[in-house]
Amino acid sequence: MQRTHLFHPRLLLFSLSCIGSAVAGESAQQAFSSGADNQAISKASVPASGNAALCSQVKEYFHLFDARRDHLENPVIQDFRVTLCAQYQGAYLDPAGGGQRVRGCNDGNSRRGNLEWRRLYLGCSARLFDRFTFVNNWEIGGVNTRYRYTSGNWDAPSQHWMLFEFYVKSKLGSRDTLYIGKIKPGYTGEYRLSSSAIETIERSALVNQLSAYMNYGIEWRHNAEPWKNCRESGSATPFSERFGWQAGVYLNGNDGPGSGQSRIEPVCNSSTGCFTALSLIYAADANNRFHLDWTHEFTDVTSPAPFCYQGMGAVDVLALTHTYTDGRFELMSEAMAGFNTIGLDKKRAEGGNNIFGLAFIPTYRIGERMQAVFRYQCSFGSNGVRSDPRYYGTNADYSPLSDCLHGVYAGMNFFLYPASPHQTKLMVGTEYVYSRGRDAVGDKGFTGWQYMVAVRASF
Repeated sequence: MQRTHLFHPRLLLFSLSCIGSAVAGESAQQAFSSGADNQAISKASVPASGNAALCSQVKEYFHLFDARRDHLENPVIQDFRVTLCAQYQGAYLDPAGGGQRVRGCNDGNSRRGNLEWRRLYLGCSARLFDRFTFVNNWEIGGVNTRYRYTSGNWDAPSQHWMLFEFYVKSKLGSRDTLYIGKIKPGYTGEYRLSSSAIETIERSALVNQLSAYMNYGIEWRHNAEPWKNCRESGSATPFSERFGWQAGVYLNGNDGPGSGQSRIEPVCNSSTGCFTALSLIYAADANNRFHLDWTHEFTDVTSPAPFCYQGMGAVDVLALTHTYTDGRFELMSEAMAGFNTIGLDKKRAEGGNNIFGLAFIPTYRIGERMQAVFRYQCSFGSNGVRSDPRYYGTNADYSPLSDCLHGVYAGMNFFLYPASPHQTKLMVGTEYVYSRGRDAVGDKGFTGWQYMVAVRASF
């Protein structure tokens, strides 16, 4: 029997109404009166402090303890808050060939539409000994729960309450921060952005293919966002301060979707190995920022890993990202390459090896509450280009692999609270994907449309 999630929209609407009621007061009116008016608005100009945002009252509901605020000085714990990140979305798939290319069509059980939690994380963060910050998040719905068609039915696996983040970070001077634990290896431009801050409902196909999910490791960041200094001063900072870097070593074999192992402990062996990564950052001026990323796998790719592979998707990954911001306009341009791909279906990817791609994402802030988003992506590589598993590869019976993929996305984002736009927003978008060529077994890659709407909140 096919399950339904009809209760989810009601729960979401109820939650949003509670949030709206909580912030509709005197503080909200003050925040509106001090808005940006006709001044240029960009991500860089959004207030960094939650106290300055319109929805500061809502954030305070999650902020359970603040030693200074509560006048309770404590040598062990200085701050504690509950964190929540949620995205509920609907998508409608319209592949070329119509409903006959949707899985289950031969059984009269096709599923074009999807309504589900895309992300649902609940956790906490704490400031300890006035030096360390502990972060813990659990995935209680989302990527591991999407419906799949197996044995004539649509069903979702039970993968709730999987450990998502579990790390400690510490400042080592004014420009350095050390991270230890289960963290997100944030390399390549789109993937570097948090799930709350991305402007498109889903990331580009190649970005999803060449990225690691959450991995146990150790990471050192040296002023990883020097661009902020440029933005604050309105001009370039001294030459020596325009450079930053990020480096880390991460285990490949963490538990994850389909591993069947513990949801807390890492799972690794000689087959899965580890990977190392380096990102070099240059803030040219107040409008331009560059990232050069490189990752390398120490992985035995000739031996099938007995556990779920959680690495970068290729032995070597290179990416060059340029971000340009001018008032309301922002453009992210990225070139990526993956050498010696890993983790693809060996039969379908036979003969494939390297993949390359480009992505251009211009955005424009229309007033305070709206943002127009456009994206063009392309990627190519013999039998090596993988379409997004959600929902092109899950719902349609096209091959997940092809020789070349082109995609055009257009959408609008509506910010509930302009002063902190990524805290709560409604996103609508449509994307057309065209895949050229057939995989090694002769099946064609996905071609068609997808229409999407999502509500995203992060506190």
